[in-house]
Amino acid sequence: MSDLAAVLGPPDPLVRNVLKRHDTLLARELDPNTNPQLERLLPDASRVVVQPLFADGIGIGAVVMEHPGKSLRIERRIVTMLGQFSSHVALALRNAGLLEQVQHLAETDPLTGVANRRLFEYTLSRELHRADRNDDCVTLVMVDVDHFKSFNDTYGHQAGDHALHAVAQALVEICREFDTVARYGGEEFAVILPGCSTKQSWAAAERLREAVWKVNVQTHITASAGISTFPNNARTRRRSSGAPMKPFTRAKPPAGTALRNHDAEVRPPRRRWGRTYAPPSITCRPCGETRPR
Repeated sequence: MSDLAAVLGPPDPLVRNVLKRHDTLLARELDPNTNPQLERLLPDASRVVVQPLFADGIGIGAVVMEHPGKSLRIERRIVTMLGQFSSHVALALRNAGLLEQVQHLAETDPLTGVANRRLFEYTLSRELHRADRNDDCVTLVMVDVDHFKSFNDTYGHQAGDHALHAVAQALVEICREFDTVARYGGEEFAVILPGCSTKQSWAAAERLREAVWKVNVQTHITASAGISTFPNNARTRRRSSGAPMKPFTRAKPPAGTALRNHDAEVRPPRRRWGRTYAPPSITCRPCGETRPR
């Protein structure tokens, strides 16, 4: 209901009137200047019946329909029937809204507002199936906030909670609409990037780490990142979904704004991230070849 209200805007005066009066109204016609939304829904309508919708004493909308016939009067039995119908509609809408709220709470991390572990695992499995079916790729980036325990000890747990929330929102803002940012646990975040290849994953992970560095809660926050791309680093759905942390754990760098993936390592910059940062070189583990990014 809130999403629909955001699209349509505030209700027309006729709807506000029936909600205020808690009673059915019959209008001869709809004035496009006074009630533009209703006129768009029922263009050139006449003898319009407006019935309010109430659930738990709260007005949530109205049922609007065109009444056949020429008289402006409406039979009592029709009003009664419309009232019963509206009660069922209001209850159904209320239950649907409550179900949506419960589902949102079940899939959202309460501290950061991003997806929780449950939604992360479901989304990862779905994206891996999609990538396997369409011969596509999907990248998983694990982002670990550096020295978070020391941050908590220095600035307090309340500042730590605020920092985690700020980091999560920074990751969400830098991601695409169809990417998924989730809190994996503690100070670790998981970012699912559908359609992101191994080559593209380096730049994507760098953008994520740069977004974290721009978070300033008491001090600048840095993060380390691990990358795993399907099907390059995991050629089966079971391997990817069954152990999403394995590539990150195997290649996880020491804290200090380093970046690694399943097959390659990015050497950390010599100077502080974000000031005089120079793109590091990449050392491929199998052949030992070093090349600039």
